[in-house]
Amino acid sequence: MIPFHELEYYVPMERGREAVESLQDLIRTRHADQKYPIEVRWVKAEEGYLSPFQGRNTTVLSVSGAPGTNYWPYLRDVDEMLQDFDARAHWGKIHFLTRERVAALYPGYEEFVAVRREFDPHGVFLNDHTRALLA
Repeated sequence: MIPFHELEYYVPMERGREAVESLQDLIRTRHADQKYPIEVRWVKAEEGYLSPFQGRNTTVLSVSGAPGTNYWPYLRDVDEMLQDFDARAHWGKIHFLTRERVAALYPGYEEFVAVRREFDPHGVFLNDHTRALLA
């Protein structure tokens, strides 16, 4: 198995092609050393409060850094570029979302936080990462 770090972001389907083209431009102009494959797929909308597919059909962009390279600047630039596309993140992979960004991107955010607080008022099921986003 080849080690790598991956971020996976989700943009509204109708802006998917534009996001892919912007990602290609970013690689060509600023990160030509990053040649690891990019995965693109599509997912239908669903209703989960913090689902990246909540309320919208989605284009998925999965981006990894090439093993043996310093790909952190590349992943951060991908994150920054995809902010213009209202990109949501895969919760189990690398992302650079803040509480403010999560609240703006996920229409069910406040409702989710209220339910989380009701069922876990002491934050037993939170860790440092989720506490910063969902407490």
